[in-house]
Amino acid sequence: MLIRHLTNSEIDFEKWDACISASQYPMVYAKSWYLQVQTSDWQALVLDDYKAVFPFVIKRKYGIPFVSNPAFSQQLGLFSTIEIDEKLARAFLQKLPAFYCKYFLRLNANNKLLAKGSRWEEKRNQVLPLKPTYDELFSAFISGRRTKVRKAIKKGLTISFLSEGVSKWQAFYKKHQLEQIGLETWKFELMTRLFNEAEKRGQLLVAQASLGKEDVAYAVYLLDDKRLFQVSLVANSEGKKTEAATLIINEVIRKYADSDWVLDFEGSSIPSIGKFFESFGAVDEPYFEFNQSGFPLLKKSLLKP
Repeated sequence: MLIRHLTNSEIDFEKWDACISASQYPMVYAKSWYLQVQTSDWQALVLDDYKAVFPFVIKRKYGIPFVSNPAFSQQLGLFSTIEIDEKLARAFLQKLPAFYCKYFLRLNANNKLLAKGSRWEEKRNQVLPLKPTYDELFSAFISGRRTKVRKAIKKGLTISFLSEGVSKWQAFYKKHQLEQIGLETWKFELMTRLFNEAEKRGQLLVAQASLGKEDVAYAVYLLDDKRLFQVSLVANSEGKKTEAATLIINEVIRKYADSDWVLDFEGSSIPSIGKFFESFGAVDEPYFEFNQSGFPLLKKSLLKP
């Protein structure tokens, strides 16, 4: 078993993406194009001829390097075309660059064997497999959510799916969300670049909620390997009053029902947000975070029980 540490220029992107897609838990966050839009400095651990891969970034703060996930990547970690056992998990962690002042890692839901020990924190995410018919999925909503769907329709809300909707989402987000949540300008610009690249690749779905001629809410979904990632959901005051977000999610479920797609809410450990997604019948699918500073922080703390 040979695990190599490769710099960005040494990575074969075609083999990389094939490994991610063939892995037991493929995620768009780990695709080469998604990582490249964020930074051309991402690196990786690679097993043999891309049987398994582990992307990460070396960032700097005040000139001090640390190991991290890139922004807007809820889950990365180990992606493998072979079974992840205890031996493979520990081998990858041991190969991470050592003696950095901080490690910030978020591992995917298939990485439970890597996240052993008290220093790892379990984070929450909600997902909804869309294999059942729409009627079956709708019946699994909690009763209050079904009522809100019907009320939103009665109020005259309509949902449209836009083939080229990034510019409309961008203008709406700037007006109704950017200042309210205090999102840094560079993060908003990065989100926009990611969405533009996904749109070029035919891997973006933009949903627009309208009341008459007024747009009241938008949602953005990344599409990859039969998984819909809900990466933005924003409503103005009228959209919140009329339950526009509820109707958008309902119509996305209707559109992809009776298929192999999975709706990934990119959910939250915040109870109120998690409960909102669970009200659509979503189930919890935890992932794992390691966030520790020290100088120096010995890498072996990643493995400490």
